[in-house]
Amino acid sequence: PRSLPSPSPRGRERPRSMPATTTTTAAAAHGALRPRRSAHAQRSARTQSSSKARSPNRRRSHSSNCWEVSPSQIRRTPNFAAAASSANGSAASAEAEAEAASSSAQSAEDANSATDESPPPPPPPPSASAPSGIVVPLGSEDAVRVAAHVMQQCVEWGTLGSSPSEDEFSAINQVDGRVVAVGDVHGDLAQTLRVLKIAGLIEEYVGGAVEWVGGDATLVQMGDVLDRGDFEIALICLIHSIRKQARDAGGNVFVLTGNHEALNANGDFRYVTRGAFVETCAFAELQKEGKEVEEKKASLLDTLALMVRAAATGGAGGPPLDPTTALRARINAFAPGGILAREMATYHTALVVNDTVFAHGGLLPMHASYGIDKINQETGRWMRGTRTGDGQAGPPRLAVGGPESVVWTRVYSKERFADPFEEARANELLDNTLSLLKLGSDGRMVVGHTPQMQGVNNQNLGGKLWKVDVGMSSGVLDALPACLELAPDGEAQVLTNWNPSTSANRTSVSANSEE
Repeated sequence: PRSLPSPSPRGRERPRSMPATTTTTAAAAHGALRPRRSAHAQRSARTQSSSKARSPNRRRSHSSNCWEVSPSQIRRTPNFAAAASSANGSAASAEAEAEAASSSAQSAEDANSATDESPPPPPPPPSASAPSGIVVPLGSEDAVRVAAHVMQQCVEWGTLGSSPSEDEFSAINQVDGRVVAVGDVHGDLAQTLRVLKIAGLIEEYVGGAVEWVGGDATLVQMGDVLDRGDFEIALICLIHSIRKQARDAGGNVFVLTGNHEALNANGDFRYVTRGAFVETCAFAELQKEGKEVEEKKASLLDTLALMVRAAATGGAGGPPLDPTTALRARINAFAPGGILAREMATYHTALVVNDTVFAHGGLLPMHASYGIDKINQETGRWMRGTRTGDGQAGPPRLAVGGPESVVWTRVYSKERFADPFEEARANELLDNTLSLLKLGSDGRMVVGHTPQMQGVNNQNLGGKLWKVDVGMSSGVLDALPACLELAPDGEAQVLTNWNPSTSANRTSVSANSEE
């Protein structure tokens, strides 16, 4: 067999040109639902038979619990029914093994209890608390409670996916309070709660309720809420909840469209984890009528708790998942016009707050010349599934298509440039972009998209470019949460500790410093 292709550096995604219509990638979702195989098992499969060797077009993605499937692999599996039946076969065999193990354990219990006068106690029901012997990641139990609360809250409100007003969707904004920029969170609710607490924006209460305490502060989340983590919809609902509270308190919450939001809206589910598919099915059940609210919430809590336990034990004991149902639920929610795609239509592709421009990958002069308001509107029309004269609105190329689009470019976000000429070119592009946006001598740009091994920094490009993606998600680097705070007077501070009120816990950097 041919050798496997080498992965891109640090698992970075490679952009592809997106078609004008949404495609259903059944094989991609099927690949994400397959159980993990060890390296030894993969080598054995390749050496035993060339016909059974793993295709070189399929490789492990950066996330340890999902598969990455190339377009050629998708084309080789055009029949969704075949893909679903294959996945169901794997699930059936796994269920059979689980039943056999359960019956063996029951026989042993019956033998041990034969000498006792009282029968053994029944097993405890699933809950957010981890059982003895299972160590769940720090903050997972809190994340389960918050996820269940905010998802139930958003369904009850019925405001997910509602179109924003013209003022709410303006690309140019002037605010009086501080501005906090948070990088890519990739489905990690626990880390997101930590970084928002570090910034002094939220408080979490018993039962999973989250309250905005940031006053007139403005939060800018830099995109890539989706993929690589299990709590994607919970994050969407959390942001929706605190945005409503922030606006009532005189502040605001903005979210940017990232490349992973664009991938999901386009039907590309390569980076969706099994847990995220479980969450999608649970969210679909939550929206159904006919059950009492408390019954729905209890069922959601049990499902999310089982999902966390399965992640902690390497996949054992997780909630059941039918691949066909999971894929349909995912498409219904995220395809243009779906409830979560309409919610993502309220996100900005590019945003200006005071003298700072925010974009997931970065803004180039051609984007600024075209107009960031126009780019935002075109992306919103695509996400909402707006009908046009020649069909349905497609993905705008300047926003989400190709390596020089707003969500994919990495021109600015490199930690180290290859040579001075490359940095000089990037610096020239940045200066031209800031000039076209008329941000003045104190203008600067904030980007995410590329994980920074040294944390939030502005170490090159004259200090005018802040990179805030630290890879905090457990599906990326599981790094220490950190964010950027911009004071009204222009002072920039990196918040990296649990107690942001103490000056010793803040790293103060002047607006145009390279230190």
